[in-house]
Amino acid sequence: MQGKQIAEKKTSKLDRLNAISDPLEAARQMHQDWLTDGTDFVRLYVEDVEGDWLENWDEDEEDLETETDGNLAGEKFEKTTLAFLNSDDPVAVKVRENLKEKPLA
Repeated sequence: MQGKQIAEKKTSKLDRLNAISDPLEAARQMHQDWLTDGTDFVRLYVEDVEGDWLENWDEDEEDLETETDGNLAGEKFEKTTLAFLNSDDPVAVKVRENLKEKPLA
């Protein structure tokens, strides 16, 4: 039984490592582009550099506030949490074991 737990821990560590490798590679590439192109590297990552995004900054903030204040954010959080708790993630399994017969929803 202990061997299985060790294998699960190694697998979960490997899964977590794999999950962050793509974002780390993207960050490394962005840093390399910055070193190569200077501040012009922004043009590689931003579609509308010359546009009016700065003048419309407040409008984007208001849209974000509406999303987070409304029920939409709560529903998204609930769905995400339930999906996680129903997964095979070792933490989710432990939570389910601790909850025993209590329903998740």
